[in-house]
Amino acid sequence: SVPTLVVTGQAELDRVVPVALTRDYLRLWPNARFASIVRSGHLGCITRPDEFADLIARFAEKISRTHDQRRRVVG
Repeated sequence: SVPTLVVTGQAELDRVVPVALTRDYLRLWPNARFASIVRSGHLGCITRPDEFADLIARFAEKISRTHDQRRRVVG
């Protein structure tokens, strides 16, 4: 029930953990969302920090809006 973002690099560039294995988390956590950083491998947060930060910011904004809507009482 906790918002989760699963982030990988491109499958052909990530040689540390196969992207297919990382995507298995989506089956374990049904509310998880997936994002991939293009032109990056396993360390996209280091090699493409702006793209990584943008993914995280958009995810946080969306979760924040969803959370705010759930807190409103319609009467």
